[in-house]
Amino acid sequence: MKMDKRQFSASKARFICLGVVVLFVSISSAVQAGQNVTLGWNAETNVAGYVLYYGTNSGSYTSNYTYRIDAGTNLSATATNLQPGQNYYFAVTAYNSARAESAPSTPIAYLVTGILTMAPPSKTTPLTIKFPVAPGHTYIVQGSTDLKKWTNLWSMGTASSNAWVSYQITNTKSFKNRFYRLSMSP
Repeated sequence: MKMDKRQFSASKARFICLGVVVLFVSISSAVQAGQNVTLGWNAETNVAGYVLYYGTNSGSYTSNYTYRIDAGTNLSATATNLQPGQNYYFAVTAYNSARAESAPSTPIAYLVTGILTMAPPSKTTPLTIKFPVAPGHTYIVQGSTDLKKWTNLWSMGTASSNAWVSYQITNTKSFKNRFYRLSMSP
């Protein structure tokens, strides 16, 4: 079926209203150099395919995104090798049989988990541990003096958004050596 410009414009409007509706996050339990995220969207009528745009710069135009994945008629695509601690922005377009693309969907921001940063204590501030969290996961900061026995120092309930979280450790002077790790559960 051939789609004229008016029909494709109507399809674009429906597509933009629906936007990207599902975000599935593939997070490895071990810290990796790059991680993956899979995004999915609702099907549209009179569409020949979809394109996923993403990058570290947000913008309303697809030229602001570094990467482009032509998903064809698939309703999902996977962005690979995302760097922990980095913000990425995703937008989807639909295209017709002439390969004319719709305006991009509303961008979705995603902060890649899998990195732990520490700021040393000073005279006025305690040791600060900072890390990004993903929705649907719980996190526990643990400490050890021998790397064998770990003690839970702080726990966070299930995260409801993708954001950076900070935890301050005030009793660092009572330990000659102390190691820290972050535990995440689904």
